[in-house]
Amino acid sequence: MGNLFGTVHYHVYVRTGDLKGSGTDANVYIVLHNESGEKSDVIRLDNVWRNDFERGCTDKFDVRNLPNFGHIAKLEIWRDAFFGDEWYVDYILVEDSSQRYRYPFPIQRWVDVDHLVVSKYDSFLPQLAPNPEERRAELEEKRSVYKFVTTTEGLPPMATSVPRNEDFTVTYKYDINYVKLQGGLSRTMDLFLSRPKKPWKNLEEIKRIYGGALKEPKNVDHWKEEYYFGEQRLAGCNPAQIRLCTEIPDNLGVTDEMMKPLLEDMSLCEVISQKRLFIVNHKILEDIPRTYPEYVICAPIALFFLNKDKNLIPVAIQLYQKLADDNPVFLPSDPYYTWLMVKLFFNGADACVHEANSHLLFCHLVMECFAVCTNRQLSPSHPLYRLLIPHFQFLLPMNHKGIKTLMDPGGWFDKVMVMGRIGAEAIMQRGWETWRFDLQADFWEELKSRGVDDPEVLPDYPYRDDGILTCQAIESYVTKIVDGNYDTQVKLEEDFELREWAKELATPMPKGFGIKGLPNDGEIKTNAELIKVLTNVITTCSIWHASTNFNQYDEYAHPLKYPSILLGAPPKNKDALTEKDVLSHIPSKRTVTQAMLIAKILSSNATLSLGYFDELYQCDPIATEALQEFRRALKDIGDVIEERNKKRRIAYPYLHPLQLPNAISI
Repeated sequence: MGNLFGTVHYHVYVRTGDLKGSGTDANVYIVLHNESGEKSDVIRLDNVWRNDFERGCTDKFDVRNLPNFGHIAKLEIWRDAFFGDEWYVDYILVEDSSQRYRYPFPIQRWVDVDHLVVSKYDSFLPQLAPNPEERRAELEEKRSVYKFVTTTEGLPPMATSVPRNEDFTVTYKYDINYVKLQGGLSRTMDLFLSRPKKPWKNLEEIKRIYGGALKEPKNVDHWKEEYYFGEQRLAGCNPAQIRLCTEIPDNLGVTDEMMKPLLEDMSLCEVISQKRLFIVNHKILEDIPRTYPEYVICAPIALFFLNKDKNLIPVAIQLYQKLADDNPVFLPSDPYYTWLMVKLFFNGADACVHEANSHLLFCHLVMECFAVCTNRQLSPSHPLYRLLIPHFQFLLPMNHKGIKTLMDPGGWFDKVMVMGRIGAEAIMQRGWETWRFDLQADFWEELKSRGVDDPEVLPDYPYRDDGILTCQAIESYVTKIVDGNYDTQVKLEEDFELREWAKELATPMPKGFGIKGLPNDGEIKTNAELIKVLTNVITTCSIWHASTNFNQYDEYAHPLKYPSILLGAPPKNKDALTEKDVLSHIPSKRTVTQAMLIAKILSSNATLSLGYFDELYQCDPIATEALQEFRRALKDIGDVIEERNKKRRIAYPYLHPLQLPNAISI
C-alpha cells in the first residue's frame, strides 16, 4: 500500500469500463515516468475501506511524496493475479495537485499482470511509436482475435466472432426482450394477439391500432396525399433512390399523349430538358426469389414531376420491368383506389430495397469490414484508430446478434417482410456486385451521380440539405486530424500500419475484404485521399445510417404508409378497385403489430450523439482542438435545421446532430 502520509503531489483518476466483467478485485499498481526519464517507486492504487475499480466507476487516488517530479510523460500499470478476474480500463488521468496540469492516458484495454506502458495521449504514428515492440506484439494479438470469414457467398465478410471488448456495455439496453418489456410493447402485442382474427373494417380503423408504447407515427394523416408520396422519396427512410431523369427507359411504356395532362401540358422532352422529371427504377428486384412464393414483389419504375408549386408528385408507375398488356403504366388519373393500390405496391418494393441494401448491406455489413480491418491493422495507439473506433461502437455485437434475429429461418424478415430472408439475401448479393466505396459511401458523389445535388434542380430535399451540412463538418474535423498528424508527405509514406489497412480492405476476398473503389486500389498516396476515405466511413456510420434507420417507425408503423408486406397481387389493369379491395391486401393485425414492434425497436437510439463519446478516445492536442471545433459546428448545424423544420410542411428531425449517433449501434 502506498504511503498514507506526506504531501499529496498528484491525483490519479482511473475510469473502469462498463463492459461485463470490467471491474477487478485485484491489487493494482502504477509507476509514473517524468519527461526526464525518471520514474517513481511502485505505487499501489488503493482507497482504504472502499471497493475500488468497480464496473463503470471512476476512482481517485492520491500520490504522495513526489516533490519536484515534474511533468508526467508515461506510466506503467498492472495488476496482480486474481483467479477468474479481469479488468478493462477506459482511461487514467494524472493531475498535478499544485500546478493543475492534467496528463491524460487513454487506455481502452484489458489490463493484466503484464506491465502495460502507456505514453501521454497514447496517439502516435507507428514509425514514431515510443514502444514499437510492445505495439507490434499487441497488434499481432489483435489479429488473432479479429478474424474474418465469408459467411454468405456474394456478400461482404464478417468477423468470425465478437471479441469481448466489442460487446455491449451493461448500460446499453439492446436486448430486444428488455426493450419490449420496458416500453410496454409486450402488453400491446398481447392485446392484439388476443383479438379475434376479424378483417379490417375500413381504412380509418387502422389508426385505432395505436396506443401505449406504439404511439401514432408522424405524418400518419398524409399517407394518401400525392405530395406526401413524393416527399417519401426525399425524406423517407430510403431517400437515396430518386434520381434526375435524363431519358425515358425503353422498357417504360409512357407516351406524350398520356403524360401531357400530368406535366402541366408539357412533353416528356420538355420536362426532361427543364430538369423537372425524376425517376426511381427498382430493376434490382426483377425476378427476385422470396421465402414465400405466394407473396408478390414488384420491380417498379416510377416517374415524379416537380410541379409549378415545387412539389414532387408521382405521375406514372409501371410495376414490372417488361412491357406487357398486363403491365400497364398507371397514372394519377386512373380510378382512385386502383392508383392507391399501385402506390402501395411501389412502396412495398421500395421497402425491400431499403431494408436489404440501404440499411443492412450498405450500413451494417460494409462497415463491419472497416471495423474489423481497423482493429487488425491499426494499433489502438494510432491517431486514426482513435478517430475511427467510436464510430464502430457496438457494431459487431449488433450485427452478430441482430442479423441473426432478422435473417434466421422464421425470423423477422420471414415474418413481416414480403421478400423474407431469401429475398433479402438475393437483393444484397445483387447490391454488393455494384457497390463502390467512392460512390455509394461518398455522400456528395452519390448525390451527384443521381443528378440531385443542385438545390436549383430539386429545391427541397431534406436528406441532402441537412446531411450535407454535417458531412462538411465531418470532413473539416477529419482534415484537421489528418493534416495535423501527417504534416509532411514522408510521414504518410512511412505509415506502414495505414498502408496495410488500406491494402487489406481492397484485397479481394477471401484474403481481404474486397472493398471496391478505394483510392488507387488500396494505396493511399495523399492526405486528400485519406481525408476522403475517413470522411466516407464516418459519414456512413452516422448520416447514412441515421437516414435509413431512425425514421423506420414513422414509416413502417402504418401498414399502408410504407408497407413491409402486402397480401395478394397488384392490379394488372386499370379496372376500378374499391376500399374493400385495398383492405383485403392488408395483413392481419398480428402481422401489422409485429412489424410495428420491429420498427419501434430498430428506431430506438441509446448512444450519445455525434461528436460525444462514451470513452476517452482522443485527448492529444490535435484531436482535442479538432473535436471542440467539430462540436461547435454541430451546434450551429442543429440551429439551422431547427429553423428549417419550422418552415417545412413536414419536419425532418432525423439528421439533427442531437439525434445523430456516432455509430451503427442498432
